[in-house]
Amino acid sequence: ISHCHTAPRNPNDRFGFIFSGDAQNLKQLIPEGTPIKQTNELFKFQKNDVEGYLRSVDPNIASEDISIFYELSKKGNARQLTILTEKLQKFGVEKIRDYYQYGEDDFYGEDYDWIETQEGSVQQLMALLAFCEIPMNRQMVRKTLNLTDEEVNGLLTLCGDYVGETEEGTIKLKSDDFRKYLRERMSGLKNEIELLLIDVIEKSTDMGEQFVYLPALYKHVKDNKQLSTEWNRRNRCLPTNTNSRKRYGRSRVTDL
Repeated sequence: ISHCHTAPRNPNDRFGFIFSGDAQNLKQLIPEGTPIKQTNELFKFQKNDVEGYLRSVDPNIASEDISIFYELSKKGNARQLTILTEKLQKFGVEKIRDYYQYGEDDFYGEDYDWIETQEGSVQQLMALLAFCEIPMNRQMVRKTLNLTDEEVNGLLTLCGDYVGETEEGTIKLKSDDFRKYLRERMSGLKNEIELLLIDVIEKSTDMGEQFVYLPALYKHVKDNKQLSTEWNRRNRCLPTNTNSRKRYGRSRVTDL
């Protein structure tokens, strides 16, 4: 799902929502029986719009390259344009020409190949940042991936092309489009990441503000039968954090 916008109405009315994204994903999100007022195809830019945009990025870009850009972007698809612009700014127009020459449409393919060639902690960090809805800082990364401070520093340096740190200390992927891409390519790791997060938060004694995310994580585990079975197996083997019981009165998925 690309965006969700609220449409303000009379203060006494309910909110209206405007979603944009893949139609099938939206159907899974919206409860059955919910009236949908209107559906439209996602907006695409016209070629002259793409030309004006590209010339603002690179005033010297050739007309032939603008045509290539337009074709590669599936004739003005906004998300594709954003990704291709990232590549243009990072590698130059030759990279865009190569995509066109070799019929490449997986513009993050080389980035994903790099991740797969790295050690497991790189793949885990990328999956963690792709799927985790909890604000991540160095402490959370260290505890979730079971690393030392030195290892976290090295990992963030190694992944510096993709991962950044805000002034507030939040660790996140630099590109939202790359995050969406990783959520698709690394979907098999989503369950593992959620189990790791539950385990870390339940056992922690110094991450109080993170406990507010536990109910949503528990609910997803409960809704996923395979994940629920795995978590219950772990609960039989692992000590329960009394802090999480005090806050929520429960710790096992089956109690929800």
